[in-house]
This record gives sequence, structure tokens and C-alpha cells, in this order.
Amino acid sequence: MTQIGDPGPADSAGPPPAPPPGLAIAGSVTAEGEPLPGARVTLTDPRGRHFDEVHTDSHGHYRLCPPSGGTYIVICVSSAHRPHATLIALSDLPVRHDFAMTGSSALSGRVTVDSTGAALAGAVVTVVDVRGDVVASATTGGSGRYDIYGVPAGTYTLSVTAGSYQPVALTLTVPAEGRVTNDVGMTGACRISGAVRSARSGRAIPEAVVTLIDAHGEVVGAMVTGLDGRYVFDDLTEGDYTITATGHAPVAADLRARFGAPASLDLTLGAGRV
Repeated sequence: MTQIGDPGPADSAGPPPAPPPGLAIAGSVTAEGEPLPGARVTLTDPRGRHFDEVHTDSHGHYRLCPPSGGTYIVICVSSAHRPHATLIALSDLPVRHDFAMTGSSALSGRVTVDSTGAALAGAVVTVVDVRGDVVASATTGGSGRYDIYGVPAGTYTLSVTAGSYQPVALTLTVPAEGRVTNDVGMTGACRISGAVRSARSGRAIPEAVVTLIDAHGEVVGAMVTGLDGRYVFDDLTEGDYTITATGHAPVAADLRARFGAPASLDLTLGAGRV
């Protein structure tokens, strides 16, 4: 790998000197007309094979050394700017190419446990556009922090998921340039489970309808028990609930009553769905 910041004239102010005879791709990286040090410049071929990678020196200069003549892709990346890529055909002479980086937006923040404020590592932060496509994602580190770069301007949904915590989703607007900060507090998800049994025999009752109601009288969820009579409600907030159970799922059918033609319809309990 080419060394960062080759000594000598290449580290002096002003434009970089022409590369020495031989195969090379060199140039400078600037942002808003100023040299951009530390930008990563990578050399690959159109099939994605990696040949060289350097970081620009203190004056924004770089030099890549391809193994032979041919067609190459040079990619320039800086965390605070939009990435750039260019296709370069190289014969037996050095080629110079300069990058002028433009600004980019960034999303950042910290994910914590809402009740304690402790950092939450391993949370997955996902950015989804208005069409439902995932634009970018990141996983929080030990400090609970996430950083996502290069999201185009627009309106997005930011979702955060983490193990046994309730998922969080919020809407945000990303500008063309600048940083948007969103700290997210996660609430632990509760679970309620059990079984429906016969009061006389103690046997499990399959296909019973179990309904979960919160302290405000709102139905949170409903489900039909399995063959073992069991039910489970996940991702609940802390609080008081009421559970009701009925013997079987209701069954509905359409029919028409006509004068002089009595209607008959047999119903089978347990075949319905909630």
C-alpha cells in the first residue's frame, strides 16, 4: 500500500508535482476550494478488484500506483462529504485527476435506555424513505452512538430496534447539507403469556379467543390459542392490563331468507379467525 503523505516536495503547499515516470494516478482533493487532508482514495478495476488505497496528505495530495495500464476506477471518500468516483484509462504515462468534494448530510445521535439513560449498544438504526426502501443503516457502539453519512435530502423514517426493547420510529427531514441529531430513548418491552384451561378438567382449550385490554379500555391485541391452549403478547409497554378469554373464535356466514323457502345453515365452532 502506498504510504500516506510521501516526504519531499509532495508535502509542500501548492499543486502536487507531476508523478515520476511510470504508471501513476495522482492529484489533489479539495472541499470548497481548500485542501482536504485525510480523504481516502481507492483504486479498483471495473470488476471491483482492489489495487491501491491512500489517504490524502496535509495538503490534500494523493498518488496511486496501478500495476499496469488499463481502465481503472478511482474512488474518493470523506466522512463529511459525498463520495466521488471516476473512470480513468491509463496507458504508459502518469495521469492526474483532481477531486472537488461537495458537502453531504449526516445523521447522528445516541440510543439509550429511557428509564436509566444508560447507553444501549447493538441497537440497529435504519433510515427508510417514503417508498419504504432502506436507504442506510448503522449499529450503535458501546457509547450508544450512531453516525450515518451521505443520506440525500428528503423526508425519512428513522427506526430503532434493540433486543428486548420496544421498537421506535420517528419522522425526520434531512437537509442537503449539515448534521441532523436525534437521540432515542428505548423502553423495555414486556411480555404476557399463559394458557386457557377448562375449569372442570384442567385441560388446555384450543381455539379460544384471548383479548388483551389496557388500563384505558383499549384493545391492545387478540389471538387464538393453539392446540396447547397457550397465548402470548409481546412488545408491550409497562402497565396494567385485563385479559379476557372466550371458548371459541366467532364464526360468520352470509345467507338470504326468502318467503316460502326456509333457510338452513350449520355452523362449526373453532373454524373462525380473529
